Amino acid sequence: MEDSEILALTQDARIAAVRWDAIPWCLVFDLDAPISEAHRAPMRRAWIVFHGVSELSFPAQDARLPNGCWLTSTASSTVVGDFREFCVLALMPRFIGSESSPSSAVEKIVIRAKNIIGIVSSASAAPGDSGLTWENRIALATDEEMRAAVGPM
Repeated sequence: MEDSEILALTQDARIAAVRWDAIPWCLVFDLDAPISEAHRAPMRRAWIVFHGVSELSFPAQDARLPNGCWLTSTASSTVVGDFREFCVLALMPRFIGSESSPSSAVEKIVIRAKNIIGIVSSASAAPGDSGLTWENRIALATDEEMRAAVGPM
């Protein structure tokens, strides 16, 4: 994928998992990525692989993320020395005291890395209230298939 396509994967996507185990020495955002901005658009499973990570800022203080973290913008990329800094806005639900309804704060996630790689399933599935179910995600692409698509690092 081209950089612009990889960065666009974050628009309205859900981070289902932040993974260190998927590919050795890399940070992986395991995403449910909508195929369009239409309401309840079908979603694909996607990975953004950050290679050579030097810094990660994921401001989740007081956030409760039982259903993943929803990204609200296309990621941006700027060159910082020998690294690239990737920034994306995320909606972090916060509960005040014992209130049952959350307020939401938009926070910036920042990753400084040498490079990124993007992988997306070719098939898609209808999302539930909280993105794709685990069963749908695995049916779209397994971890093994995603690792094979990335290739050697």
